[in-house]
Amino acid sequence: MRKHSIQFLLAAVLALAALASCTPTSHPSGEETIEVESVTLEPAAIKLAVGKEYQLTATVLPEKAAKTQLSWESTNTRSATVSRDGVIKGHVPGTAKIRVYAGAKSAECHVTVIQDHIPITSLSLLPEMDVEQGREYAIRPVIIPTNATGTALLWKSSDPSVATVRGHGIVTGEAPGETTITATTTDGSNLSATCLVRVHKPGPYNVIMYKSVDGKVVQPYYPRSLGTVVSNEYGFEWGTITLKDKLLTLGGSAFQDCNLLTEVVLPARLTAIEGAAFRNCLSLLFINIPDEVSTIGNEAFYLCESLTSITLPKAVTHVGTGAFSRCPNLGYFHSPLATPDGRCLVLGGSVVAFAPAGLTGYELPESVSGIGHSAFMYCRELASLTVPATVTSIGEYAFLNCSALSSLTLLGEVPPALGSKAFEGTGSLLQIRVPASALETYRKAPGWALIASRIVPAE
Repeated sequence: MRKHSIQFLLAAVLALAALASCTPTSHPSGEETIEVESVTLEPAAIKLAVGKEYQLTATVLPEKAAKTQLSWESTNTRSATVSRDGVIKGHVPGTAKIRVYAGAKSAECHVTVIQDHIPITSLSLLPEMDVEQGREYAIRPVIIPTNATGTALLWKSSDPSVATVRGHGIVTGEAPGETTITATTTDGSNLSATCLVRVHKPGPYNVIMYKSVDGKVVQPYYPRSLGTVVSNEYGFEWGTITLKDKLLTLGGSAFQDCNLLTEVVLPARLTAIEGAAFRNCLSLLFINIPDEVSTIGNEAFYLCESLTSITLPKAVTHVGTGAFSRCPNLGYFHSPLATPDGRCLVLGGSVVAFAPAGLTGYELPESVSGIGHSAFMYCRELASLTVPATVTSIGEYAFLNCSALSSLTLLGEVPPALGSKAFEGTGSLLQIRVPASALETYRKAPGWALIASRIVPAE
């Protein structure tokens, strides 16, 4: 009997030990900690219209771990945000991954934000343009409304032997002559617009050709910037400035304030366009930048309000401060130096100029590593901008007088180096959204500490 009692007690002790090994650990406070084995999100993918909200459902296992604190994040807050309770909201068309974290486990929902169909009501192109044989130029379409969906266009040349056209309105001059470029909508609105393209051979190296609003001679603002002027005459279609010597550098303020200029064709051997060369040329619609140009000076095209697109060669190595600032209708840089969407001109990894036409929000691509001096200066319609973690510097006056800018989202955990007066003139509504985990780091960082009250955690 005694032997059986001992065996029974031994078995009981072993059972209690095994039970203890299965018992959840406890915090010093006495609360049990249940390790999360898995977390899932429903749905795993969703399409969400702009402005709409949707409640995601997170399931944590085992059930006893369901009280684990959840944290949420969006990989693209410009397109979709998520609340602390897992409610996602669509903002602008795009994609985002919504992640939920439970303990060491996580799950994702792929969100595609779509726009309800908004038809194009108006389509227009530059009425006419003159191009050089062998060069490419971009025709930027003007689409109304700016938030229309289905903005892809079909492009066609009436005579491809004179000029060809491909996607995004890129025209190549093939041979002297005239052709009509037609753009047609594909969204069912059945709209089209045309541009008359004239192709000519490159002119002499000492001749500047131009057109004016009234078909009359335009006098340069500072003729000495051109060298010795032999003649300035206006013929049936073109004005012609003939110089004594070939033009290699277009000097500062050469055509500043020449408000009647509409088109300019510069000689092929030009290598530099100096500061303010075309400043405040309000009617300038088109200008060729020769292939050998390497320098564009400060404010070279400042306040060229009618300019819609510009073609820049790969030879460009310097773009001065404010070279394309206050060009509200500029929507496209056609250049090997531009981002794929043509909106940013990039040198050495940094944005040096921005084409803002029709944009209220923008997301910088991850290929960008910096925002240069005055890069977004006077982009007065831009309301929101998302900056990737790859950006390590923001230059002086980068957002000077961007008066509508109310949301700047920085995705990096490390604050970029910040130049002085980067946000001068942005107004009191600007909020700088940063990762919650890096909030205090930003608020204490050099430069950022001066605007700490504007820095808030991203949702």
